[in-house]
Amino acid sequence: SRVLLSPGAPVAPVVSRAAGKRINASPWPRLVPLFLLSPLATVTFPLLMGAVLTVRGFQLSDALLSVGLSNIGPAVGPTAASAIVDRVDRRLALCLCAVTLIASGGAFVVLESRFWLGAAAIVFGIASILYVTAINLYATELFPPRSRAGSSALAWSFNRVGAAASLLALVPVLRQQGAPEMFAIIACSLLVSIVLLLASPQGRRRQATAWARAGPGRTGQGGPVSPGKVFSFGPFRFHPQQRRLERDGAQVPLPPGDAGLLTALLDA
Repeated sequence: SRVLLSPGAPVAPVVSRAAGKRINASPWPRLVPLFLLSPLATVTFPLLMGAVLTVRGFQLSDALLSVGLSNIGPAVGPTAASAIVDRVDRRLALCLCAVTLIASGGAFVVLESRFWLGAAAIVFGIASILYVTAINLYATELFPPRSRAGSSALAWSFNRVGAAASLLALVPVLRQQGAPEMFAIIACSLLVSIVLLLASPQGRRRQATAWARAGPGRTGQGGPVSPGKVFSFGPFRFHPQQRRLERDGAQVPLPPGDAGLLTALLDA
């Protein structure tokens, strides 16, 4: 479909309520380091959990058990994410996950009790899968709809580059320096990510719903609808100010709630 704006009808920029930051500004300066750093905790450390315990002098059976317990995360994490993903701001969720990863990962590299090692592995696995889910949702919300798929795929490619580079960098540190020193690097990467997130704009969580409830003449976070703006797509024309949808010149009945949602989608 194609959207045509009437002459002289400017599109109001979308502004985040957090510190007045524009979320239609380029997100790449913050997303690139976020995606490059995230694999240190979410990919590399889970892969090296067995090696960490082996370096610390645990038996192979203990190492394999911890690795198995860490895989509970991918099973439990998506269920937990589906329950809370729309209730918590993306940045807050990512920061909480990062703190949990630091705490549980730090416990894993220093504790001696097999029970607490297993508990730390489970918590770390759940937090890592929640982190991956939240960062991907956050990234998609920062991109405009017309380029969202390609931009999200490109962002994920930085994640894969970070995964390969971090594994090559951390294995020698684990072998030569030890587990605590290796995890200190991972903890620093998570702290840097928290700083980046605190300086980043909010996503567009529930934006379409907010726009639909904004009422005539408004689009919620997107600002007022410009007077005279008309959207044309195929045989249809939509007048946001009048909440009027036409097909080949004839009016199409449109419930008020659907008119608000249509305004939000076309004005995104």
